[in-house]
Amino acid sequence: DIDVKSLHIVFLSDVPNREDVELFNTLDFGKDTFKIIGKEVHLCVDLPYHKSKLTNLIIEKKLNCSSTTRNWKTVNKLMELTKK
Repeated sequence: DIDVKSLHIVFLSDVPNREDVELFNTLDFGKDTFKIIGKEVHLCVDLPYHKSKLTNLIIEKKLNCSSTTRNWKTVNKLMELTKK
């Protein structure tokens, strides 16, 4: 029952270190949820996205690596293009 518009993936420049991940996991982002998997942060944010507390700036600062975020629709379109 999740609105696809709520789903985003943050691509990290590096795998964050364990201590940073553990600290990040303790932070409260309200209704927004996340899961860190390797060099990705999978987000499910309360809409609209631009009001989320899970911004690239916070993610980069807390996980000590640069990042870029894409919505689920864009990620799937990019995956389709790589299969052609």
